[in-house]
Amino acid sequence: MLTLDGSQLIRAQPPVVWQFLTTPARLTPLVPQVQNWSATAVADQFRADLVFMWGGKTVCFPSTISWRNDDAKLQAHMTLTGGSTHSSFTAETEMRLQAGFGQQTDIVWRATAVFDGTLAEIPPQLTKTATMMVINQFFRAVRTELTTSPSPPTDFCSPSPPLIS
Repeated sequence: MLTLDGSQLIRAQPPVVWQFLTTPARLTPLVPQVQNWSATAVADQFRADLVFMWGGKTVCFPSTISWRNDDAKLQAHMTLTGGSTHSSFTAETEMRLQAGFGQQTDIVWRATAVFDGTLAEIPPQLTKTATMMVINQFFRAVRTELTTSPSPPTDFCSPSPPLIS
């Protein structure tokens, strides 16, 4: 079993972060190794293909992702299960959004994963390092996406009120 935890600070308010994290169309391009993330007919359940590359081989794991909103859009629980011909995994993730200083959100997270088959044969430290790299890449992408919104254009040609009346 692999257990990881951490926190990430995002320069956006919790409702904005929550909306972003629960919108597959916006999130999918930012999640490393995930393809074809889509909603299912079941509420708060999604389907995705997770792609792992190892030793020159690429393996696709069709997966089910279930979100549960535990506390008024501030705490969530995600279960992820996937499998292929020779491997399978189950991961449980908890995430808590806390209002930070100013317009910031602190995302406190914890993940545990169990691997079976070929995935279980990978040395645990290598699995942990690779997983942390993917997690950090994901949060960097989320942070960038939420903090680099374009500024509204400045209209220099419309009349403005006089500076001195």
